[in-house]
Amino acid sequence: MNTDIRTPGITELAPILQLVHESFDEQIAPWYTPEGIQQFYKFIDARAVQERFGKDHQMFVAYCDGRLAGMIEVRNVQHISMLFIHNDFRGAGIGTSLLRHAAGYLEQLGAKTVTVNSSPNSVGFYRGNGFIPVQEEQAVHGIRFIPMELGLDGA
Repeated sequence: MNTDIRTPGITELAPILQLVHESFDEQIAPWYTPEGIQQFYKFIDARAVQERFGKDHQMFVAYCDGRLAGMIEVRNVQHISMLFIHNDFRGAGIGTSLLRHAAGYLEQLGAKTVTVNSSPNSVGFYRGNGFIPVQEEQAVHGIRFIPMELGLDGA
């Protein structure tokens, strides 16, 4: 499988957000309250994403054999705000590839750690990629998460 990871153009946002919405609904929404689901939908609203695009947020996408396979968004030079994989590509290493790509990008910008607020069902994935929980599970506005952190090699 040929995988290409790159920064998307603004014109690619519609299919990226469709992937995020579908993956969220299937994989994460069951863990959230209705309030949390609505909060997340506001976060991935096209206008909200466009406002973040190119500011303190950076997005990368993975294409496999020409198909959109996943995306990751980072902010504030250290925090993963979204990581979603198309269901057809789950378990194929796309998430790990995107995570490594983003961590390398952040390290080049001087980050010593990478943080994420992992959904409960993604803790195993992040642990498998070297992240450790730094606090107990929390819930804010119906969004459940476990704060986790990864030290970068330069730390």
